[in-house]
Amino acid sequence: MSEIRIEKSNIEKIREIEIEDLFNQFNYHIIITSESLPVTLLYGMNGSGKTTILRGIHAILKGEYSYFNTFPIKRFELVFKSFKTGIEKRNKKLYSIAHINNRKKEFEIIEPSSGTKRDYYRLIRNLKSHRLTPVRRRRLLNELKYRYDIGDDVDIINIDLESDTIVLKSGTDETTYHFPLDALYLSTSKDIPSWLKKIRIKMPSSYLIKEQRLIRPELRESREESLSSLEAVPFHERDLRRKISSTLNEYANQSQLLDQSFPVRIFKQQKNYNSQESLELSEELSKIDIRRKELQRVGVLEEEEEVDPSLVEFKKDFKDLDTSLKIVLNTYIEDNWKKLSIFNNLYDRVLLFQKTVNNYFVGKKLDVNGDKGFFIRIDESEKELSTDRLSSGEKNMLVMVYELIFKTDENSMVLIDEPEISLHVKWQKKLIDDLADMGKLNDINFILATHSPMIIADRWNLAVRLTNDEN
Repeated sequence: MSEIRIEKSNIEKIREIEIEDLFNQFNYHIIITSESLPVTLLYGMNGSGKTTILRGIHAILKGEYSYFNTFPIKRFELVFKSFKTGIEKRNKKLYSIAHINNRKKEFEIIEPSSGTKRDYYRLIRNLKSHRLTPVRRRRLLNELKYRYDIGDDVDIINIDLESDTIVLKSGTDETTYHFPLDALYLSTSKDIPSWLKKIRIKMPSSYLIKEQRLIRPELRESREESLSSLEAVPFHERDLRRKISSTLNEYANQSQLLDQSFPVRIFKQQKNYNSQESLELSEELSKIDIRRKELQRVGVLEEEEEVDPSLVEFKKDFKDLDTSLKIVLNTYIEDNWKKLSIFNNLYDRVLLFQKTVNNYFVGKKLDVNGDKGFFIRIDESEKELSTDRLSSGEKNMLVMVYELIFKTDENSMVLIDEPEISLHVKWQKKLIDDLADMGKLNDINFILATHSPMIIADRWNLAVRLTNDEN
């Protein structure tokens, strides 16, 4: 089971990219920036391979090696601190290769049969539509157990197909796994060598933000499905609504567990209670009130009724409480911090999402709540504006910011194709700084493919020109 456990501290960052005979004409050696801003900018003429390079990086990090069957290339490798890995084509055959301790290793990639591939994509489509029935759940678990030698005492508690991660739970242990696509459907995947499994543990997860980001055709479940249902902005509205609902459910479950064990824990504390100053109890209760109001303000926790005024007076009399009541209050405080801590991750992301988007919007404000996910208000008023009335630039920015904040993993590599699409030049000029701020949330590195001099501005130290012309 430990074979594919992701240890965040062991994940290595990409240092260089080596490409040989792309389209039978380009050879590139790209140095990934080590500057304080973790952003590398690829620029060049149309046809120089910017988009192909982004997709190639994405394919290697996700294990989707068959992507390289679609165009001429001899070699595409990512260089890390302790190894380098990628693909190589020889005699019309595709190999996954790696250099570890100065020794080359390789593994032939064999395309699956049409039936295997079709069954796999049917499973993925069902997962994306959130129709994980008990039968499909068992099927996916059995597949994972078979591929990765996972024990029988596990269950799925979360699947994120955008970042290809899956969280399994065994007892009280939660373990996050990479969910590489090819590894599930390649006919040879059950024979993936141990060296490839070991280096995949050290590779960052990847998220690709495409140039066409307002429509998500991969979500189409039938030919009859309307185009409007495939639009990215409403999809993200629903996604945030689900995230808030899921967090509230977790909060409710934690509350129920703590409430059930409350009398027992009070009894145990009676025996070894360490006296606590009344002032500390009062301060902790005040901090809890402040935290609740913060969560309510950003829309991830529903507003409650006004606090009974008598409770304010009650706090003034803490010094007169006997030990038993202090134990009850202390346990109450500890329980509330445990409950509210469930919102920490969501709170940080929602706060950054609102702040970033609202820094770009003019005359409009993005708000969040559990009923709608996110919505737009006009000029601080109560009047709402449907998101389909936003401009193309506003939608592109909204989608890009949402995906960066909510869809990326810690230590991941984010690849953005043409970030300047539909953005005003003022927005383009400050985009890099905002990407760096968003990246701090998860220690993200960025590679951007751009045509815009406004994106690059004076940051030529971050830029890599793609050309075979040394002049």
